[in-house]
Amino acid sequence: MPSRMLDLGFGIEDWQRALELVPQVKSVQRVLHQDGSSRKSPVEESIVAAGGGHLCPWELYVYINGSFKKDRVASGFTRNRKFPHTYFREPGSRVSQSTAQDVSDKARDIMIAAMEQAGKGNRLVSRAPSDGTDYGQEYLSFERGERITPIEHLESASGWSFACLLTTQQTGWHPADFAQRYQLN
Repeated sequence: MPSRMLDLGFGIEDWQRALELVPQVKSVQRVLHQDGSSRKSPVEESIVAAGGGHLCPWELYVYINGSFKKDRVASGFTRNRKFPHTYFREPGSRVSQSTAQDVSDKARDIMIAAMEQAGKGNRLVSRAPSDGTDYGQEYLSFERGERITPIEHLESASGWSFACLLTTQQTGWHPADFAQRYQLN
């Protein structure tokens, strides 16, 4: 299974390098069977296209502030609904949720900066704030100037667009006229 993601040109290897740059991370190891195959089960493209599952060539064990099983978190960089998705799960007993979140946030910031520096992807910037809480959980809330990656969606409707906020990787609907394209330098 290819490890490069979407039109962004970034994949699990890049996520591993980003994690390795976070100061609290002592090491990052691929999670593989002894024969070298991935421990993750493959997910059919049709399931992902319908909005379920994730494609990830392998997972990573991220060792935070130590080198024992109690110091690790399982992590991955996948795609779902044609947008990049990072995750941390199964933290060891010596890894607090706040520490794991901090490491994840720092690595995500490194990935976002690398994507922008590479000039990859289709980007929007919000022209006005939007409060999606009035509409429900599937709607985005953002401030003016936030960067957004548009996502193709089968249910796109007139006046509404589906997107991913780059800062939080939250996905949802927003008023289409609240965002405009911008050029990356």
